[in-house]
Amino acid sequence: MNEKNYMQLLFIFSDFRDNQTKLTLFWPNGSILKGVSEVGISETDSDIPEDSPEYPGYYSTFLDNVEVIYIDKRDLGEFDNRYRSIEIDMVNAPLIVKANDEIVWEKED
Repeated sequence: MNEKNYMQLLFIFSDFRDNQTKLTLFWPNGSILKGVSEVGISETDSDIPEDSPEYPGYYSTFLDNVEVIYIDKRDLGEFDNRYRSIEIDMVNAPLIVKANDEIVWEKED
């Protein structure tokens, strides 16, 4: 994913912050999560060292009050947390984001 496309994703989360619009996120393995954006753009809270090529970048966002529509078994550990929240960064960004059943963002290579 290119940085410009990623920043557009972050701005989508910022645009829909605190307005309680449900966002639905779709991943390539079939996982689908629904939730709201309460934070908008945030600092990345990654355990990956900043000098690593795998480092997802300085900014990320969060999907909060997560409702699982479908979860691939490989994602159970990553999406199962007591805060019902998931950090979205460049590494785990979804393919598509919908707001009220309308596509508002699509991942580009």
